[in-house]
Amino acid sequence: MSEIKSNAGWVWPARMSEAVAVYGARFGSPFWADFHIDGDTRTVLQPDGTTITETLDSASDQGYTYTASGVDGIERYRGSFAVTDDGSATRLVWTTSFEARDTDAAARMLSIIAGAGQTMLSRLASHFAPVPDGRGS
Repeated sequence: MSEIKSNAGWVWPARMSEAVAVYGARFGSPFWADFHIDGDTRTVLQPDGTTITETLDSASDQGYTYTASGVDGIERYRGSFAVTDDGSATRLVWTTSFEARDTDAAARMLSIIAGAGQTMLSRLASHFAPVPDGRGS
């Protein structure tokens, strides 16, 4: 099969790039799942018993790139998280690409990505949501 690409993005008001990058774009502290971190490698166990291993390729203050392996039938998986701020909005974008042996492997990988994306949305919304301060007016 040819390369399959996906991306997910989230947006906040401008000038939030530092806060978003610290929470959402650090390889060593993934916010959406309980990874085991060992230097530039992290692993996560999927509900079906598959272990995905991700390896850091490059990092900056505004994001990182990585490769992943462990899903049967998936090769050349690459991903990135990047934070940008154009003066009108801050954005966090997660991009992935991979090659799949067949449609079953592609569907499985896309399902894993979709599930992670939903969890990311939930965690980002929870982390950046205001909470009552209890002091009243």
